[in-house]
Amino acid sequence: MSNLGSGEILVILLLALIVLGPERLPEVARKIGAFVQKARAMSNNIQGEVRSAIELAPPVAEPDDEQQKRDVAA
Repeated sequence: MSNLGSGEILVILLLALIVLGPERLPEVARKIGAFVQKARAMSNNIQGEVRSAIELAPPVAEPDDEQQKRDVAA
């Protein structure tokens, strides 16, 4: 998903600790985790609906050579 290395994650965590403080950091981390979990669940739900819609859709018939010749001549 993203290309964050361990050093970059460490810098982000240190900045969050400085900005939020040790008292609020666990609470904010839980809220962020809950948000990410809900976002993933919604994404999975949407993907499932799209897949089922694709499976239920009738197959699209490709025109044969005669139909293509008629379309070009018209």
